[in-house]
Amino acid sequence: MTGALVLYFAIVCPSLMLGQTQSVSVPSTSNTRPCGTFSDHLIYKSAANLSEYPQAHLLVDLMSSRYRDLLWVADGYRLTNMPLVAYDGKSLFQPAPGDDPGLYYLIPAVSRVFRLGLERSIDLVLVSALLLGFAVGFSGCLYALKSTAGKAVSLFALLLLTAIAYRTGDVYVFEFATTVALVPWVLYLIRCKDGAHWTFQVSICMFGLICGICSLIRFGSVLPVIAILAILLPLSVRARAGRKVALIVLFFVSFLIPRAYLRHLLTRSDAFVHQSVAGYRQADTRHVFGHFAYEGLGFLSNPYIPGGICDEVAKEKVQAIAPGAAYMSSEYDHILQREVLSIAKQHPTIVAFTIFAKLGIIAGLIAVFANVGLFAALCYPKSPQVEFAFWTAFAISSAPLVLMAPLPMYCLGVISLAVVYGIVSLDHCLVARKLTRLNPIQPQRIDDHAPVFVK
Repeated sequence: MTGALVLYFAIVCPSLMLGQTQSVSVPSTSNTRPCGTFSDHLIYKSAANLSEYPQAHLLVDLMSSRYRDLLWVADGYRLTNMPLVAYDGKSLFQPAPGDDPGLYYLIPAVSRVFRLGLERSIDLVLVSALLLGFAVGFSGCLYALKSTAGKAVSLFALLLLTAIAYRTGDVYVFEFATTVALVPWVLYLIRCKDGAHWTFQVSICMFGLICGICSLIRFGSVLPVIAILAILLPLSVRARAGRKVALIVLFFVSFLIPRAYLRHLLTRSDAFVHQSVAGYRQADTRHVFGHFAYEGLGFLSNPYIPGGICDEVAKEKVQAIAPGAAYMSSEYDHILQREVLSIAKQHPTIVAFTIFAKLGIIAGLIAVFANVGLFAALCYPKSPQVEFAFWTAFAISSAPLVLMAPLPMYCLGVISLAVVYGIVSLDHCLVARKLTRLNPIQPQRIDDHAPVFVK
């Protein structure tokens, strides 16, 4: 009970503060250039904030640019009967260059299958991600955790985390849902199942399919899960080396199946638009590095990146160097990469201070949301494999935040991973303390068939 109370006071206050900061836009850098987060404004449930799309009343927040693109995709399907084709009233094209395309296939598909309007389809997809993430994650904690107090704390912590994810909204809810839903089950499976058993193989296949689907909507949401699974499979599963390799291959084949299917649809829609629109150029759907790195250098105020974190700053810089360069194109990104390298060479101190400032915020988030779990991990260490897997996942999920900025919505993946780490560490500590009291002389394992969590 004491641990639960400490966890409550350590998490709830900063969590509510984080939720409140989500609705605060970055101030404009001038009277003519709008600069919200990515020069975009979230569609809030308050009617006062629906100036661009007053007809939209959503249960979960969504960026106005994504809502606009979904409207265009819906119009494109009505016009062409082809998924992943957008129509803006002037021409046909593929939607959302530089964004993960899965959302623009899934939500219109849900709308057609269930015969719902666009707003209710958005609500269904995002709310389902929140509820399934919580339900599947908590059920995984019931199996993976050993102590009654640990299970009770997990219920409270996951409910609070679900509320934070709800306040964050948009596609970022998948960073919460994927981590919370899969990581406890991965730990349970690897701890308690034989790698040669058919249930293990089916579970690995399901993990791969779920990660593949979620990666189409938010690619970064699956990276922590993949890191943990890729480390624990070869290091902790009871199986021959050849079978471990086969399991890893099975996971990645399952992961690639939904991605290959969507790639097929994108290729087909692109060919259709090529035939329908003269002079059409295929949209660049890759993730750009230079754009995010250039904006990220504006995290701390400096004279070289005026305006802070703002898309318009990067756009204006590119247009000043190469007028007419398409937004998010290869040329656009290469120009910004050169600018980032130039600033790094001429002003390395600014780059260093910016990186350390971001790392400090990320470390603070992990400390706040893992809180008691960090002390528990120090006093009663888990196995080196599990610790290495978690901290590798932290490093991978933090990398985009260091590149761009630890803004509230982007931090949801790190926060979710920290909460799960704290829950697992606290549960291990409680069980280890109980075993130590029962037999203070002879070290014992938490479970004779589960040596993964112990040192």
